[in-house]
Amino acid sequence: MKNSKKILAVALVTVMSGTMLISCGKPKTSPEDTAKIYLDVVLKNDKTNMDKIGMTEDEYNTYVNKEEDLLMGEFETSSVSSNILTDEIKTNLKNNISTGISKLDYEVTPVSTDKDTAKVNVKINCFKFSKLATGEQQKITEEVTANPSMTENEIIQESLKIAGEEIAAGPEKDDTTTVEVNLTKKNNIWVPDDNFENDISKVIISMN
Repeated sequence: MKNSKKILAVALVTVMSGTMLISCGKPKTSPEDTAKIYLDVVLKNDKTNMDKIGMTEDEYNTYVNKEEDLLMGEFETSSVSSNILTDEIKTNLKNNISTGISKLDYEVTPVSTDKDTAKVNVKINCFKFSKLATGEQQKITEEVTANPSMTENEIIQESLKIAGEEIAAGPEKDDTTTVEVNLTKKNNIWVPDDNFENDISKVIISMN
């Protein structure tokens, strides 16, 4: 189960640690709306308003493909044997992580704006790994009790399956945190700073 938690933690961080995908364009949105649209695209694959931040379909597709390649690459370089971390399990984990992240709720509020710089607060749900681990432990214990002949490999595979399903269910509504985001106006559009995705990834994954 230690392996399953390590894989999932790395996978979640990878999904949220990609390249900035906001493009140049005309100033169409406020700093808080820019951050909200960006989160909609990254977390929920919601392309409805991406044109308002100058993002094209090609840029979006490039981003999505890169994120998927990064995630699958993390699976490939993990210390878990390919006999355990099969293609089917990797695909299911990828889909479960995407589903879970899409269920994050967030609220963006303005903090300050000064010429070409701005700050906003993002209040967002977070995954509590302690709760995920508790749920996983309980379910895998029940599985092993019901099937005492399970091998170690089968137990790890089942742990990954259960953990993936726990993530797919999304975080609990009351588990929230807030992060301050800095934006700069570049080429007439508000752009979150380079640490935006890393800052968000750190707060949506709580090891507590």
